[in-house]
Amino acid sequence: MGTTNNGVLGAARGKLKHFVFYQLGSKNVVRLIGQRESGPTAGEKQNTGRMKTLMALFSSIKPFLKAGFSSAARGTDLNYHNLATSINRLNLIGLDGGLQQLRYDTLSLSVGDAAPPEAAQVSAEVDGLRFNWNWNAGDFEAAEDQVMMMAYLPDQNTSIFETAGAKRSRAEDFLAMQPSYLLERLEVFIAFISKDRSRVSNSLYLGRIN
Repeated sequence: MGTTNNGVLGAARGKLKHFVFYQLGSKNVVRLIGQRESGPTAGEKQNTGRMKTLMALFSSIKPFLKAGFSSAARGTDLNYHNLATSINRLNLIGLDGGLQQLRYDTLSLSVGDAAPPEAAQVSAEVDGLRFNWNWNAGDFEAAEDQVMMMAYLPDQNTSIFETAGAKRSRAEDFLAMQPSYLLERLEVFIAFISKDRSRVSNSLYLGRIN
């Protein structure tokens, strides 16, 4: 793989014989298309299956991922989705069994240096989930941060989330959802993001409901 400079006609795009030209962030990249006679190995098939599982999950939570990874991707050659994929592909285990068997406690839905959720908890109510956390009254810098809440339903590959919830200083928020969803298996996460979206905390897995 190599990089190219823009010519008089602009950056090259697409395939040309055994080469493919595309843009990666701010760079123009050219890559040789390899030719092989043998089929994919067992390891390659396993990796393909794992990536399908990860992409199926990400398809349901893209807005949450965008809020969670955009600040970390800024200034790099990756967009938020590329970065989320890269981090979770390396760190996530238990992908072989699909969405139902995925290890959600190893999943990263946001990365950053904002203060993480402290002593966060979640409980089910009649029409949604109640989130609680601790806030140090002397931490004025983080007081305006907004909570990010998500409940993911693996059996339906759908999610309910909020990326601009209550202020951290409020110490609680409520994620409303259909009562029928509360009968399903829910994988629950929390994080915090600054009001200007320039900083975000690492996500925290709060566990499984049902």
